[in-house]
Amino acid sequence: MNDVATIHATEREQARMGDLLELIPSRGESVLDIGARDGYLARLLADRFTRVVALDLVRPDVADRLAEVSVSWKPANREVSFWGRAETDTWRFVTVPVPEGAVWPAQNRINVVCGGPLQRVREITDRYRAEWAAAGNSPDQLPLLGINRFVIAADTDREAMELGRRAWPSFHTSFMKLWKKHGTQPRFARLPEDFDSVVQNGAAIAGSPGTIREQVKKMTDEAGANYFINQFSFGNLTQAEVLHSAGIFAREMLPTARERVVQAI
Repeated sequence: MNDVATIHATEREQARMGDLLELIPSRGESVLDIGARDGYLARLLADRFTRVVALDLVRPDVADRLAEVSVSWKPANREVSFWGRAETDTWRFVTVPVPEGAVWPAQNRINVVCGGPLQRVREITDRYRAEWAAAGNSPDQLPLLGINRFVIAADTDREAMELGRRAWPSFHTSFMKLWKKHGTQPRFARLPEDFDSVVQNGAAIAGSPGTIREQVKKMTDEAGANYFINQFSFGNLTQAEVLHSAGIFAREMLPTARERVVQAI
């Protein structure tokens, strides 16, 4: 068996996959599997969903596991479509956790998004720009180099932090549930249990309109990013709280973003 198949066969992986499937609806019309690799999870999802779309950097190699190999596989009135990134325009971001991961996206004109510490994000965006230039591309045509952060905007810094401290524990518990159950840790994501540490580490921004405006600009510049992705909803934040936060962000940041676009043109 290849390495991936060996992992799938282990008792720990079988238990982890079983726990994961318990969190997924038992029946449905369609589902999207991002990061399909060898198509293992996509085939399991086909037992539950009428249509499965599986995406990865390249089309999963399923030749040694499926009797009929094509872009679309139809087992028992189910449809499983495997797509590589170059074959579709519907999925144009790739998450890059390490600098060497920026090589392929830069060579193939793919947008990227990064989490993690600002210093690491800067290493990734610098590597992307270097690979982009080495390929003879113009800096004026640089794709989107995104940074992803949790964001809570409120009327005051104090209110924003209070919301984050209330919402974060339930998010962290849910996020870490399966890793903790199986005695493992995320390979790249290291999220503290308390919200104050999340903000101090730069994984989140929480504050008044002025604080948000200042921190987004500071983070974007330090990271070498040209695109900022917000996660407004997490934990037990209510719809009203999320909409209020997103509204403040739009009011404070969109005019600045439009000015940058005009200057670039």
